[in-house]
Formats: sequence, C-alpha cells, structure tokens
Amino acid sequence: MPFAALVAALGLVPGTAASAAVFIDDFVPAAAGGLDAPRGLVFGPDGHLYAAVGPPARVYRIDPATGEGEVFAEVDDNHVVCLAFDDEDRLLFGTEGRGLVARRETDGRIRVLHDCPQGEVGAVLAGDGVVWAAAAATAESRDRATPDANGDGTGIDSPYSFELTVSDAGNGVLLPDEKAIAHPVDSRLLEIARHKVVSAAKRAGIQLKQTFAKEGKELRRRAGGYAHAKQFRRLKRVLKRQRTILGIVMRQVQRKRQGPEFAPQHPTAASNLGLWLERAERIRTQQRHDKNKLYALHAPEVECIGKGKARKPYEFGVKSALVVSHKQGLMLGARTFPGNPY
Repeated sequence: MPFAALVAALGLVPGTAASAAVFIDDFVPAAAGGLDAPRGLVFGPDGHLYAAVGPPARVYRIDPATGEGEVFAEVDDNHVVCLAFDDEDRLLFGTEGRGLVARRETDGRIRVLHDCPQGEVGAVLAGDGVVWAAAAATAESRDRATPDANGDGTGIDSPYSFELTVSDAGNGVLLPDEKAIAHPVDSRLLEIARHKVVSAAKRAGIQLKQTFAKEGKELRRRAGGYAHAKQFRRLKRVLKRQRTILGIVMRQVQRKRQGPEFAPQHPTAASNLGLWLERAERIRTQQRHDKNKLYALHAPEVECIGKGKARKPYEFGVKSALVVSHKQGLMLGARTFPGNPY
C-alpha cells in the first residue's frame, strides 16, 4: 500500500507526534515486529519500511504487506537514531552512545564510516558520493571525555566553537596557497606570450605575415642551455631577441585589429585577443626588479611569496586563511588575501 494511502486509511495527521505513535501501533505492532522505542523511520527503495530501534542498536526491515519485521542491521551501541539511503541504495544510519556513522553494504556487512566523539549522530544524509552527518554531545560522551581538555571542564568541543587559523605551525603568518604554475623564467614567459598572441589572432580571423614559430622555439632552447651553463651574456642577447619578435608580432596584430577588415566571427574572439595583448605587453616590458610582475599568463593573480624557507626560498601563489573548528579541524570557511600582505 502506498504511504499516502496508508496515512489516509489510518486517519493520521502527517507531521505530528500523535500520528507517529498511531502509525507504529496500528501499522507495525511492537509485539509483531519486535520494535522497542523506534527513533527513526524511512521507506527504502524496495518499498519496505526501515525502523531504527534500541537498545540494542538495530535496524528492522518491515514488509508493508504483512507487517512482519526482521533485523536488517545491528551494531554494538545503544540506539540507532537516524536512517538514510545513499545513491547506490545502501542503508546509512547513525547511533547514540558511541556516535557511529555506519553503512550496510550489499553483502550484509556493516562498515563504520566515522566514530563521532560527540556520542550521538542525529541526522545522516548522502548524495553525489558524499555522506553528511550532524552530531551532538551526550551526557555519556561528556563522562568519557578528559576533564579540562578544552578549558571548560567537559573536554568536548561546543557544537558552535571555532577558531580562525591563519598560521603555519603556529608562527602567526598567512599560508601561501601555491598555484599550479611552472617557475616563471623570462624566456619561457616570452615564448608563451608570443604563442598565445598568435593563437588568439588566428581565432579572431587575423592572418599574420610572420609568426616566428620556428625561431621562437629555437631561442627558448638556447636560453635554457645558456642559463644552465651560466653564460649570462649570451642569455641576455637571446632574451633581447625574444622581446623583439614578441613586439613585432604584437604590432602586426594591433595594425590588423584596427583595420576595416577586422570582423571576428566569434563574439568573444576580439575580447580574448585584447586580453592576451595586454598580458603580453606586461611580459615584454617588465624588468627584473619591477613591482607587481606577471608570473603566469593564465593566472595573473599569482604573486611571489618569500617565507624564509631554506628548501623553498620563493613560492608563487596567493596567501590564504582557513577557519577551522577548535579541536576536530573541521573547515568552516576560507578566503584569499591578494596583494601579498605582510
């Protein structure tokens, strides 16, 4: 019988405590199903009713046609409090006492996913391969806790206690959030800028007379060899030539961009071309000791961060801070601090 028809036949008012009691007494008599103080009810994907009871902590599966129940899952704890099913139709449940978040596998095994120190899991929810659980501290869990572990005599975190963590090993400085970029070498940045401008011009329908693709690749190889051999005069000549050809390509693109025949087919092609021209100009003109340098064309927000680490003198990314709970380390929030604040 469908749940709505069953509620109507029993004359229940959904959402009231009295209706839940009448539902348990009339639909599944305690003597027939062996239920004792049911704490949670849920209809499963197979159409059966699942009831959370205790002690001992059990989950009963009840046939709606006959009203007969059988033990579907059992763990060593006081009560099963809440029930839910995940995306693969596996039963999830939370307990009171030890505070377990458990799952019944398809072969009947019980797998404990998490042991909450609070002692009672009041709600579980699953979706997209993730399991969420809400827990609260019980008197039993407070008795088990170490006195004065958190300064209030309970040894247990308050459900709402949190702290702002902006330090690395407690030294009171912001954490560098490194980006996935290569080390910003001038010759590499100049070659990437040339390639990006040429590619964006082609997408915008601009035909270039010369792209310097072969020479740019060769110059990049020579710059790496000279840097490795510490031949800095030769490296300086290569970098100067790379800046020259990048400027030639950019001027070609700017002339044809301002011409009457410039009519890109894609609406974002013109804006993307302007973006890459602007970043390429920053790469071409910036010098060694300049401020606010561009270290990656695809991530202009990247900054050079020096934290005095012997193994890594400089890191390239953005400083960030996390808000985490006081003892359990649950992350509650995060934000970045652009501008490399001290």
